[in-house]
Amino acid sequence: MGNAEIATELKAAILYMDHDGDPVKEIARLMGLSRRTIYDYLDGKIKISLPFLHAATIATNGHPAIGRFLEPSGFRLVRDEAADPQKHAEAELTDVVLAVGRTIEHVRSALEDKRLTAQERADLDLCLDDTERELSEARAAIRQL
Repeated sequence: MGNAEIATELKAAILYMDHDGDPVKEIARLMGLSRRTIYDYLDGKIKISLPFLHAATIATNGHPAIGRFLEPSGFRLVRDEAADPQKHAEAELTDVVLAVGRTIEHVRSALEDKRLTAQERADLDLCLDDTERELSEARAAIRQL
């Protein structure tokens, strides 16, 4: 199934099926995008991404017509009633703090001899990439609150 077919099915499920609230508005909020951009996804102008499918599933409370795109054949997506968004956000923020701490340790270690080698610079870049990834995950968790 290509992007156009997926977008057409998602559009029908999101716009024309009964949902509590406004799924387009909720997807936009979850993804940090404008409603117009969400319509561009649904019109097939932007390739459907995994984050879009996640947000659409959440916005439609796990509607089967949306969730099926996340389910391998023979599996069924079910809601985790034990999941606590606040605890998840706190854990993600803790990961950010830990990543920043590792970066600080690398900076201190690299600057002990008052110069930065190419390898130390590469290690710092990796630490900063890890910190950015953790921050992105924390942002996504906070949007779920």
